[in-house]
Amino acid sequence: MSPISRYLAPALAIACLSVLPLAAEQHADRATEPKPDFESLDAKRLSEDKASYHYTELKDEMREGYARSELAAASSYQDWRRYNEAPYLSQMHGSRYVNNYANEAARGYGQGEDAPAMPPGAVIAKDSFAFTNDGRVYPDSLFLMEKLEAGANPATADWRYVMVSPEGAVIGDSTGANPRRVDFCHGCHRAMDENDYLFHVPDDYSTMR
Repeated sequence: MSPISRYLAPALAIACLSVLPLAAEQHADRATEPKPDFESLDAKRLSEDKASYHYTELKDEMREGYARSELAAASSYQDWRRYNEAPYLSQMHGSRYVNNYANEAARGYGQGEDAPAMPPGAVIAKDSFAFTNDGRVYPDSLFLMEKLEAGANPATADWRYVMVSPEGAVIGDSTGANPRRVDFCHGCHRAMDENDYLFHVPDDYSTMR
């Protein structure tokens, strides 16, 4: 069993599932479509080409939605380097398809498990979308990790965790409002304490392979 699989926590998936994405298959119809059955999310797998196609269709809408949070990273992260070749299914994020971006300060992130400790100002962004068994696609949450100055938040090893809904609501911020809503983030990342608390892109999807 891989190190990541050993630390997949059911509570993490439940926490992710509690954030409802926008409801609809096409952008124009999202307001009128019923919410999806989230119990079906973990069964549908997409080829890399299809996952990339859906992400291309959604990414502008996702960026626009996240930007409503007024967080700088939420509106700029798609301009950063992306470290995965195609969206990949992440059980750790409630069986969502995710992408890994990092800003210039976090450029060492691309070295994977050999990456150096991130400096203050480094930000890792992971956006996500859901694909249901009945073939509908939904923007989902944006997950941000920001490295703070040494000693700024010892409880989270000086990492700030933020979760943003697809509509731009800040679900939780470990250094701001509703910090307990993102407790599960550091709870999971503790498994990687020897790697500066960072998980990396699976080898099969990494642009650095």
